[in-house]
Amino acid sequence: MKKLKQRSKSAGNILTITNGTSETLRDGVVVNSENVRRVSDHVPKHLKPLNNEQLGYYLAGLIDGDGHFSKAQQLVIVFSSPDAFLAYYLKEKLGYGNVKKVKDKNAYLLIIANKKGMLQVINLINGKLRTKHRFDQVVNNVLNHNKYTDQNIHFTLDSSKNLDNH
Repeated sequence: MKKLKQRSKSAGNILTITNGTSETLRDGVVVNSENVRRVSDHVPKHLKPLNNEQLGYYLAGLIDGDGHFSKAQQLVIVFSSPDAFLAYYLKEKLGYGNVKKVKDKNAYLLIIANKKGMLQVINLINGKLRTKHRFDQVVNNVLNHNKYTDQNIHFTLDSSKNLDNH
């Protein structure tokens, strides 16, 4: 078997193959007209939500995965250390919350306890949570508490099978 020597332009449009190797690759130039590009590791790891609808789905996903509503009427979301910037981003975007480093752990917590902040989060995620457990936490630990009984919020669970929410 002969070795394959490849050379490409930075745009990834032309690939030159010399010293053919298998039955499928022969000597010559292959024009790449089918959007096949080399994989780059310079792809953004996180896309920021553009509007409140997207922010609501983003928050609901975080809460369903790594968050909870405590009996002390607080929202707590856990972030790994490399993702701590997301906790600070959410704190800034929401205008409420505290970010704390977990002692002796590689984790940070975003804690929202302020009533206005909690109501803002609840309104953003209303109809977007997917897990019954988190839904029950919102209803039982927050909305049924004396501090929130003056609010008339019809909180719903997203039980649809549609996962195209962006």
